[in-house]
Amino acid sequence: MLRRKKPVEGKVISKAEDKVWQEWYNKLTPEDHNNMLAKLGLDEEDREDFFEDTDLEKPKGKKGKK
Repeated sequence: MLRRKKPVEGKVISKAEDKVWQEWYNKLTPEDHNNMLAKLGLDEEDREDFFEDTDLEKPKGKKGKK
């Protein structure tokens, strides 16, 4: 029987498309982010409900584009 290796703690496997997405996401302004969520059909009330139902903190605005 083959045994699986234990995953290494803290090791993140990233793909090329993940890197591209992360770069795009980091360039979003808070207004762009709100517009994208609105296109998905989420309004402010939906987002507030999400953060009330989870232990996540509400994200704070980023300081402009780099």
